[in-house]
Formats: sequence, structure tokens, C-alpha cells
Amino acid sequence: MKTRTPPYWKHDNGKGPLVDNTHFMSKLVQEWLRNAVGSTHDCRFPGPSKMKGATVTKVQRIEIPHSWDIYQAKKCKLIAEFKTKRICLPRLKAQTHQPKLPDVDLDENVNELFLFHGTSTLKVGKLIAEQGMDNRVADDKGLYGAGCYFADWSCKSAQYTDKASPSSGTHVFLLCRVLMGFPCMIRGNAIHKRRPDQNEDTNRPYDSIFAQKGVANQGDQKHNEYVVFESTQVYPEYLVQFTLP
Repeated sequence: MKTRTPPYWKHDNGKGPLVDNTHFMSKLVQEWLRNAVGSTHDCRFPGPSKMKGATVTKVQRIEIPHSWDIYQAKKCKLIAEFKTKRICLPRLKAQTHQPKLPDVDLDENVNELFLFHGTSTLKVGKLIAEQGMDNRVADDKGLYGAGCYFADWSCKSAQYTDKASPSSGTHVFLLCRVLMGFPCMIRGNAIHKRRPDQNEDTNRPYDSIFAQKGVANQGDQKHNEYVVFESTQVYPEYLVQFTLP
């Protein structure tokens, strides 16, 4: 399925799929990282206080038309299914801190969100950027199963970033488009599961798991977490490098 790529993509940059967008995006992304934080007791290191002092040093946009087509095909499939079956989705937008990115059009009819994903090193970040998420390497001991985890609080995702460069103290985020579709609004946990439970409304498994702060994990969940189990539901769009005070 061939789809239209975003109008702000360059395509012909000749330097591979990572396009430097630091000049245009660094201040906006930096503001997002600094503002999307919780309270001090909700986050482990580096915590909200350090994230409020984050300095974005580099922003690269990921332009891979084939991966974009796969993501858009999944999106169209979900839209068609929900429309045909007249399914009313629980909407996640109101519960999520979303940035105001220029020219970005997210579809709330499939719970499409922009979310953080922290990576341990720049090498891992670039690998995911170029090859996409891979659920085959996900750990089923995760609290909500063997999926790809995202957050709308930067301080949560920062817990999973080590220093990509010991000399510069650089940390790495991926800013991803995520199709949550029809989420399982979980109250307990989903340890060892490799897909969500069956959804009676769609007669198939839920598209994702939404672990809401104060509701999931028997009320002990400290942050909103978003988990998907298919790589086609994720498009990593920006690779961000930043430092902390």
C-alpha cells in the first residue's frame, strides 16, 4: 500500500533516513521534555527536577517511506474496522500530555498519539529508528507483557536511558507515533502475556494496553504507560539526543 508521506519530509536529502532537524525542532522538543513531567515522588532517577533542566542537543527526523506505508496501512485497517462495526472507542487523548508539533495531524479515531520511548544508547536508538520496533526481543516479565512500552511523561522514559556518550552525558529518546486503537484499560497487570486479552467488541484481542496512573496495577501505577504488541502500530519519527544538569 503506497501512501502519501508527510509534507515536511525531504526525501532526497541523500544522507540516509536520518534527517537533521535540530534547527527547527530543538526548542519545541526541549519544551516538551521539560513540561511533560510528573511529581517528584512519581519518578525514579533522573526525576522531574532534572528533566525540567533538559537541554536538547540534536533532533533527527526519521524518513523511511516503506515503514511509513506499513504504519499507515495498519492505521487504515483499524479505521475501516471501527467504522464498519460502529465501534465506540475509549478516547485516550484527554488523559495524555500531547505536544503541539507543526504539521503533525494525529487521528484520535484510532487513538493515535505521540509518545516517548527511552533507549539505552545512541546505537540502539539508531537501530530502532532504521529497523523499527521488534516485539520478538521484548521481555515477557514486563508488568504489562512482552510489548513495546511508551510514556507521555519524559521523566518516566528517561529512567530507561543510560548515557549514550560517557564524555558528553548524552541521553536518547525516540518520539514515536503510536496507534493504540482499542486499548485494554487494564486494572491489574499482564505479566508473561504476549498479546492483550480478547476484546468482546471486536471479537479479537485488544490493540494495546493502557496502564493509567492510579488505576492499573491495582491502583499502584505511578505513570501512564502505553503498550503495543505489533510493530506495525509504531512509527518512530524523531531521534532526540539531550543532556541533563
